[in-house]
Amino acid sequence: MERAKPEQARPATGPAIALSPEGFARDQGLPVYRQLYASIKAAILAGTFPDGARLPSSRSLATQLSLSRTTVDLAYNLLAGDGLVQGRTARGTLVTSRVRKVGGARGEAARPSPDRQAIAPMPLAPDCAAVDLFPRAIWARLATRTAKRLLPEDLCQGDPAGVPRLREAIANRTRLLRGVECDARQVFVTAGTGGAVLLCAAALELVGRPVVGDTSTLSSAVGQALALLGVAPAAPDVQAGCQGRWPAAACAWLTVDDFLLRDCVPDSAAIGALGQWARTQAAWLIEEDHDLDLFQDSFHASMLVGNAAAQDRSIYLGSFARSLFPAIDCGFLIVPPAQVERFEQAAQRMPWAAPVHTQRIVSDFITQGYIGRYANRLRRAHAERRRTVADALQNGAATRSLQFESHGSSLVARLRPAQAEALQPVLRASGLGAAVVDGPTVPRPLLRVGYAGTPPKELWAAIARLDALL
Repeated sequence: MERAKPEQARPATGPAIALSPEGFARDQGLPVYRQLYASIKAAILAGTFPDGARLPSSRSLATQLSLSRTTVDLAYNLLAGDGLVQGRTARGTLVTSRVRKVGGARGEAARPSPDRQAIAPMPLAPDCAAVDLFPRAIWARLATRTAKRLLPEDLCQGDPAGVPRLREAIANRTRLLRGVECDARQVFVTAGTGGAVLLCAAALELVGRPVVGDTSTLSSAVGQALALLGVAPAAPDVQAGCQGRWPAAACAWLTVDDFLLRDCVPDSAAIGALGQWARTQAAWLIEEDHDLDLFQDSFHASMLVGNAAAQDRSIYLGSFARSLFPAIDCGFLIVPPAQVERFEQAAQRMPWAAPVHTQRIVSDFITQGYIGRYANRLRRAHAERRRTVADALQNGAATRSLQFESHGSSLVARLRPAQAEALQPVLRASGLGAAVVDGPTVPRPLLRVGYAGTPPKELWAAIARLDALL
């Protein structure tokens, strides 16, 4: 019987590539894996590493460059995410032919794809997310793992109330950080804040009825959605609510900023009176909160939903737009137990939930502890950026003359009416994001300066521009 010949190893496609420690700069400003990634990427786009060329294994390259294998793996993962390399078990990691689409002709500089040219956030805009700090590599790994586990049914519309594991995670985290006693059945995951507004409108029959809310302090998504529903011109003043000046209102939409900017943070008695107004008028109180993970101390009690005097008429609205990133388009509602069935029926009629795969990634990010570590990093960064912007404001001749105070994730200073009127169009045209807050509900015009989404060096430059405008 003829003996079978041993199978010969397949030849690698393209020549192997040698790298030297001098091939990348160990810049202390960036992690080494990003330096290695940038160096290899530049070589691929320049044509130094041709299509089909085989990169060294992560083990051999780590030994060659005196790095850890994890560092090399991270660099290779980033290259694969850009579509520049493709991993194959038998052949190793190969430069993919897709490089022509990324880098163009040999030696031609890479051009940014038109669909990735996002609008940069304005440096002093309030309530911006710190996207520069977000752990993108971790998110990409979770997203890849979720995609690999996709089943056919995952491509269809899921539970209209949201993925159960995410609902449970949100209930646990809101209970921990806001003192909101709830279970997973009370949580409804929505397609961003806009989806939450529309679900409330459908479940509570708000369309065409007066909804009281100060649009100057609501998030843009809520303000736009409420404008479609017909927001009443009056703001949610606690004393006015107690005196029954909202007889026809179906709902009062409240944020912490409503009270901070008007210097009237309500005490327990005022909240109780607000709850009594809602019960008497068969109206609802909706508390909008996008800072679940961002307060300097880890616990910050809910204004309404955590208060027994108002919780039976209160709905908590949150999102991950600031605690994760703006484009995530994932929000949630926590409704009173007696209203769960009502919201379930509304969600069945018109599903408002975020995509299933997005919900699963968020769920993994929370349950595996990443959000806790990231929140701690955000709190430290916010404290540093608050100190930076305060120092920069004191450094400017014009900004130093204003008395800035901390309000949430921004600083505010009172302006004279004439000063506010002259400054408003100038700030709009500047692109800085700082804004004048004015209106019948604010005792005196305010200059509002944000800082959360901007690194310290850029804050100094932005405040210098603001000082020149003033």
